[in-house]
Amino acid sequence: MSPPLPRRAVLAGCGAGLAACSATSRVAHEADAGARERAVHLVARGWHTDIDLPTGRLPQSLLALAGDFPGATHFLFGFGERAYWTRPEPTSMDAFAALVPGPGVVLVTALRVPPDVAFAPGDVVSLPVTEEGQGRLAAHLAAELREEGEIHRLADGPYPGSRFYATSRRYSAAYTCNTWTADALQVAGTGVMATGVLFAGQLMERARAVARRTASAEPLAQPEQKSYNPDAEARTAPAVRPRSGKVKW
Repeated sequence: MSPPLPRRAVLAGCGAGLAACSATSRVAHEADAGARERAVHLVARGWHTDIDLPTGRLPQSLLALAGDFPGATHFLFGFGERAYWTRPEPTSMDAFAALVPGPGVVLVTALRVPPDVAFAPGDVVSLPVTEEGQGRLAAHLAAELREEGEIHRLADGPYPGSRFYATSRRYSAAYTCNTWTADALQVAGTGVMATGVLFAGQLMERARAVARRTASAEPLAQPEQKSYNPDAEARTAPAVRPRSGKVKW
């Protein structure tokens, strides 16, 4: 199971006064009609949230992730403030600077097991989606992992099997990591609305409500999965030999 991010967690909570700020959703997909034969997972890590994509649904532009982390069955994607999150020892000034609009960053984490196996049940919400919805999510995440049209690997993540990527998305107190994750869930057609989301608790509550409403719907078909060894001692993909002198894996 991947460790939590208590110190380097993105600044999703910024005081009661900021709760009134709301980010305007950049997408407008409602819950998709039709058979929901796929699922996306929302993962809470303290004040931070991630969304997953199975390795088999990675778009062409992100296939290198599978090559970098052989054996990974799922990838988690999460957003944050670049300077604060990527520094090994962020300062109080970094924290204050994160409250104003600035460059964002996407953390990608490779998992060798599904998120609902890697994390505690209370930290994961599984949301059924259509094939088309999961495809939209894949395209959306591929676009988010670009800055000036290119994919830029920035640095190692905070634990094995993770890596930071640049993004054109700007972080601010009114557009937090949880707003970003909510947008992704809305793009996927889960029925979770992104408008007004700032905090992890808000998003998890909305997702659980949607999951309860859809619990009696058509049973989710189980897609074929590659076999894997759910080693309890290793929940993330193993490190591999570095491909350059800049990033160690």
